[in-house]
Amino acid sequence: FYPGQTVLEQDPYVAVLDGDSRGNRCDACFKQSPALKRCSACKFVFYCSPTCQRSQWKIHQEECKVLVRLSTEQKRPTLLLMLRLLVKRELQATGVLPVTALDNYEIVRALPTHFSETGDERLVMYAQMAVLIKTILNARYAEDVKEITKDICRISCNGHTICDDELRPVGIGLFPVVSVINHSCSSNSLLLFDGKHAVVRALGTISRGCEVTVSYIELGASTNSRREALSDQYYFHCKCPRCTDVSPQAHGLYKDDVLEAVACLDPACESFMRLSNGSWRCMSCGSSREPNEVNKLSTEAEGMIEKANRLQAAGDLHGARMAFQQAEKLQTELWNPRSVKLMRTRDLLLRVYLSLEDWDLALHVCRLTLPAYETAYPGSKHPLLGLQYYTLGKLEMHAGSVTEAVRAYAKAFDILSVTHGSRGEFVRKLRNELDQAKMVASSLHATSPRERS
Repeated sequence: FYPGQTVLEQDPYVAVLDGDSRGNRCDACFKQSPALKRCSACKFVFYCSPTCQRSQWKIHQEECKVLVRLSTEQKRPTLLLMLRLLVKRELQATGVLPVTALDNYEIVRALPTHFSETGDERLVMYAQMAVLIKTILNARYAEDVKEITKDICRISCNGHTICDDELRPVGIGLFPVVSVINHSCSSNSLLLFDGKHAVVRALGTISRGCEVTVSYIELGASTNSRREALSDQYYFHCKCPRCTDVSPQAHGLYKDDVLEAVACLDPACESFMRLSNGSWRCMSCGSSREPNEVNKLSTEAEGMIEKANRLQAAGDLHGARMAFQQAEKLQTELWNPRSVKLMRTRDLLLRVYLSLEDWDLALHVCRLTLPAYETAYPGSKHPLLGLQYYTLGKLEMHAGSVTEAVRAYAKAFDILSVTHGSRGEFVRKLRNELDQAKMVASSLHATSPRERS
């Protein structure tokens, strides 16, 4: 396979929208539409066209009877996905729905449950959900509570978060063939979605006989944090190349420890601190910081971020901006410039600046995030890095920095044409913006200095 080439694609066995997307997207294709029509019976699902409604009718006419009896609180995505799975399984078993090689419950059932490895607290929660499902379903679909619990375990460690072109979550789905692909933090391919259709694309050249890998988790984290997340949800200890890449400085450091490292107090020192013998000590100059000071700054910053999120949710963008700015100031004193925590706070601040149309400050903070993005997503072919360059290109263009805009757009196109596919609508739009920026740059270059003045 070559960069950008499709390795595998699959429609979900079952999929459901999340709460924020419901009413904005079609329940059948997961695409946004200004003309959604709601089911008149359950008043819960929406369709963008009669074609989409017909495609889901055999399943929905059964689940619709259940949805009308559920409270708003009970209509959680995982529970709804499980309901849809049991209904579809029964309809396929009785011949109402067709069974194909890639669309049947047997390949779902073959996926691991990790039932025996799931902690007691989590199992109790899943069992309670299973009891509820068995209670609300009629005898035709209900089965043993333990078997329903195993299916919930199966969804938990094999389900995928479905995202839009800008990697914003819109729902969850079960893609049993895609789930067979193993994880690597330095994966050679990437899973993205077109609506609810899963597409796995090669990030680089994959030679014949090499294993295809994807990432199961958010990669912008230190090795220890990634391993903890993988162990908690997928029950394995990652030994991929990135997770075994120890820094040449030794001391058991990983190259990406800098992503969660405390800043050195010496402005002239470009290294970072790690916790050693009860204090944070710089790996280069030896200066130290007390844990109490670090914890105090971290707690204050997290409190300001929570406050900012509340203000933003309430519509107070100016108040949110001030709170995010205070959080960023605290985190700048605490974390090194490539810290993912500082990067994410700046991203939140960037979104507020964009909402307030404060383009100058938005451009300033966007530029600050790029070194952290490049460290968090090594290998340069990660869609989040490409999307950040895309945002930077738009802001540079708005500021009249046409040459810088062309550079940013070109970097975004180099990444996103591989991750999203060169023929997709999103990348075509990016290509048009890049071409327009190039035309403006050529026009300015051809204009004499006197004419420009």
